[in-house]
Amino acid sequence: MRGRVLLIDDEVNTLRVFTNTLMREGFEVNSARSAEEALKMLEENSYDVVVSDIKLPGIPGDKLMEKVKVRLPELPFILITAFATVESAVSAMKRGAYTYLTKPVDTEALVSVIKEAINVKTEDYYNVVEGKHQFFNIIGRSQKMKEVFSLIQRVAKTDANVLILGESGTGKELVARAIHYCSLRADNPFIPIDCTTIPSELMESELFGYEKGAFTCAYDTKVGLIEMANRGTVFFDEIGDLDATLQKKLLRFL
Repeated sequence: MRGRVLLIDDEVNTLRVFTNTLMREGFEVNSARSAEEALKMLEENSYDVVVSDIKLPGIPGDKLMEKVKVRLPELPFILITAFATVESAVSAMKRGAYTYLTKPVDTEALVSVIKEAINVKTEDYYNVVEGKHQFFNIIGRSQKMKEVFSLIQRVAKTDANVLILGESGTGKELVARAIHYCSLRADNPFIPIDCTTIPSELMESELFGYEKGAFTCAYDTKVGLIEMANRGTVFFDEIGDLDATLQKKLLRFL
């Protein structure tokens, strides 16, 4: 058995399809048609992951998640909805959701996400081996590092801008690379930019490039670093050292 899953949806056909799919994959599956029924089942049984539709009779799925997280903060919770944006996905994950799927849900994707969520709970998942893209040379087994690894996985599923804070030498670029290689952008460029080494008078042209003839000595078109990272990831190291005027321009771009 790969793990125990609790499915919550008020649509019988959806529950039937998801249940049959997961059972074929070797999961033990229980189902509930309301948040109230699910809460009773969670009191009586232990589960490795919960999958819930947001739109439920009575208590909605996201509110159910908040209730469950008070008692079971480590339980992965996957939310499903008919409508989603990057903002709503990030909001749900900030409140504790492992990830956020939109209808119609591809059953293969659902199985993959459930397997991943269960793996995150296991100790072996954090035995990081050098060269593996999941955490790209970040090694650690403490509870705090487990939380970092889990957060990397969650953030990598979104297109949100990410602010990484930490003292010099704590591995901010390693975290940025891990987010990149865990994301759908992994096959595209990762462009690190050290904001302390490029002179301020050259930074704008380095970032955004310029067209031939745009100014004196612009003899050729120059592709900017941001354009080079198209569909990939840009990592601004020490972004706080950027000139304030350029920070405003960068903010407009972001």
